[in-house]
Amino acid sequence: MPQIDNSERTFAFSERLDSWTTRYSFVPTSYANCGDIMLSSADNKKIWRHDVNETRNSFYGSNSEQSWVEVSFNDLPSDVKVFNSVSAETNANVSARFFIKDSALSDSAFIELQGSTNNYASFFVSDEEESFVDIEGFKYLSVPRNSPGPWTNINVYEDSNVIYLGSVDFDLSLITEDWFYEQEGPFEFKVRLSKASNVSVPVGRYNSYDSPIFGRGPEILIPANNSFNAIVWDAFADQDTSIEASNQHYYSNNNNSGGSLLNAFYVVEQDGDVLTVIYERRQEPYFEGTAESFIPIELFFEDFNPSDLVISAPFNSIFNNGEPMFLQTPALVNGEQLRSPYMRTRFYFNTDGEYMELNAVNADYDISPNHHSLTQKS
Repeated sequence: MPQIDNSERTFAFSERLDSWTTRYSFVPTSYANCGDIMLSSADNKKIWRHDVNETRNSFYGSNSEQSWVEVSFNDLPSDVKVFNSVSAETNANVSARFFIKDSALSDSAFIELQGSTNNYASFFVSDEEESFVDIEGFKYLSVPRNSPGPWTNINVYEDSNVIYLGSVDFDLSLITEDWFYEQEGPFEFKVRLSKASNVSVPVGRYNSYDSPIFGRGPEILIPANNSFNAIVWDAFADQDTSIEASNQHYYSNNNNSGGSLLNAFYVVEQDGDVLTVIYERRQEPYFEGTAESFIPIELFFEDFNPSDLVISAPFNSIFNNGEPMFLQTPALVNGEQLRSPYMRTRFYFNTDGEYMELNAVNADYDISPNHHSLTQKS
């Protein structure tokens, strides 16, 4: 049974079902019945008559509260399952959050995880309430992907949302005149795959955890020892540098100016063996100031000699026609699926005080391919 926090609650007992069936957010100090009329008081001064208020979930003149139902999907409790989607048969607008740790889940816990990409050490929970889509009268929602989680022992930069792409190089036929002019914002250019992995790349201009400031695609990572590195623009040092990918972060100084150590390269389009890459000097959006302008041909090359290109550091770790390159795609697109013997889901119903019905909630899942059930012979 889900654990309950220490806040005051009113529990309801159904004589017809002979069981405790629900809880309410209102807490009266007294009750009374007058025939089939139910009366209560929150302060022993004013009397509230129940079941006549047209606004649902509103008690003692307060605003309408949001209804929610928490369900544990625990079919075949000994089998590890991969949860794909959930559905709700209801006439109300519905959203949901997912988690698998058997502990109380407070609103503050949700707030702490808002926008987080690798802070799932204690329990899995979606970053925010996920909204359902309406298909033929039913509400459907794919269970959000994320990484890492307590259901797996993988590292955040070594899991399913990091894919090997191949090697790339600067093809002179793809260099346009924009390379020779000053650029003040994101610079978009093309490179060619010299050694392709033939993997389908989920490219696109989608947002990551720092949206809507940066609309980005999969970020470029470079293997380094037992981890991955990323090239970032260091505004304080006034240079591009290579750091361990897990050390990316926002930061600021005491002069009310800010910067960021966030990946400067991401892929937005693919046409055969040609990739469209964006280089961006990403600034901390909450502080004043913009990144310095640059001339790409001077930034990326020590010597722009068509017969013998010399690429500047640290960019030579990416564009050198030989070193492997990886892409980190957003977990929402290509991340780890929720994998567990059970899944707890809290469904939120946004009715604005209107009448609603909920007939059923369902979960679609597959048995994990890594699961091996015990038999009489094992």
